[in-house]
Formats: sequence, C-alpha cells, structure tokens
Amino acid sequence: AGDAFWLVGHKWFTSAPMSDAFLTLAQSSEGISCFVVPRWRPNGRKNAGFNVQRLKEKIGDKSNASSEVEYRNAWGVMIGEPGRGVRTIVEMVVHTRLDCVIGSS
Repeated sequence: AGDAFWLVGHKWFTSAPMSDAFLTLAQSSEGISCFVVPRWRPNGRKNAGFNVQRLKEKIGDKSNASSEVEYRNAWGVMIGEPGRGVRTIVEMVVHTRLDCVIGSS
C-alpha cells in the first residue's frame, strides 16, 4: 500500500465528479486493489489521465452528480492491502455513510 500506479480503464459509475479525489478498484498483480486517484498530483500538475466522459442522466437524486470516467494513465496511489480492494472500499463507504448520518442529525 502507498505505492503509485498508472491506471488505465473505464469506470462506468463515479459519484461526485466535482471532488478532488476518487476511490477506485483496479486489478493489480495481487488481485483487485483499491486506489485513490487525485485530480491534482503532488507536484501540483493536473492528473491528466483522469477524464470525466459524461454526467449520468438520473431520475432520482440529481443534486449528487454521477459520471463515467476514463483513466488514461491516471496517477493513483494504492490504499489498503494489495488484493483486498473490495474490503478497503467498503470500509471507506461505511465511514462516509456514518458521516452523513451524523451530519444530518
């Protein structure tokens, strides 16, 4: 974990495309792993490999945009244990859901 990678692929569903960083699952040599892909790299340059393709047409919750994203050598950093990406991203989702509940109470 903590190693940098260049990611290539299409992500069919990405929540909150206006964010500064995105969690994504991708295949690594150890299996499916979790990566954080920032909009800006640590050197201050735009992460040029991160491209929003389109916003989704939604019937419900239009206030929270969703999009399709293309990774064309997008710079990302592995978080969590290699090959344990689903477990890592689920833990993150639980924390964000709890944050939403606390914030709305």
